[in-house]
Amino acid sequence: MAAVTLEQVTFSWKSGTPIIDIAKCEIKSGEHIFIQGPSGSGKSTLLNLLTGLLLPDSGEIRIAGCCISSLSSSERDCFRADHIGFIFQMFNLLPYLSLRDNVMLACRFSNVRKQRAIAQAGSVSQAADQLLLELGLGKQLHQRLTVAELSVGQQQRVAVARALIGSPDVLIADEPTSALDRTTRDTFIQLLLKEVSQRNSTLLLVSHDDTLSPFFDRTLSLQQINCAGVTDAI
Repeated sequence: MAAVTLEQVTFSWKSGTPIIDIAKCEIKSGEHIFIQGPSGSGKSTLLNLLTGLLLPDSGEIRIAGCCISSLSSSERDCFRADHIGFIFQMFNLLPYLSLRDNVMLACRFSNVRKQRAIAQAGSVSQAADQLLLELGLGKQLHQRLTVAELSVGQQQRVAVARALIGSPDVLIADEPTSALDRTTRDTFIQLLLKEVSQRNSTLLLVSHDDTLSPFFDRTLSLQQINCAGVTDAI
């Protein structure tokens, strides 16, 4: 089964200049995909289309079998919370909340992921703790630190735990290694892939760094699949 499908998807800003023009792209359930593209190749716009923050001018985008481009704005919000985990480039954590509270936030917006977390670990808090322990943050968890007291690498792992809690169908990571050195980056990617595999989620990691390619099942060059070939406006 395909986790993500794009068919004849086009998108333009008000100028009318095409930003996205993808004839066909299919990602299988459980795949770990690296989407590579330099600045200006359409990465930001593609992510906004995949998460339903933008609607295509034409074509269909299906996530976990649902055509999200046919949903209303409120329906897309609910679908995104239930089925898509997102690791932001700047993490978007709440700095003065604890590690556990930051991770649990995802389940406050999604009853689907809340129920999955409970089924997997007995409670949402136990699911959050389990993820943090697996990601090597047990010491920080037990010290009851806030996110503001963590290093950048540790904050990144909290962001991963928040994205993974409740086993979303699709996990999207936007340039998650841009602030890491090479050794820390490789360790992080290996840990991320392990956690995603354990939860049977599909991973789409987007980056300009083509040296990440060997870690993934498959690499998609956005310059090759996006026929628009113009500078992204975002």
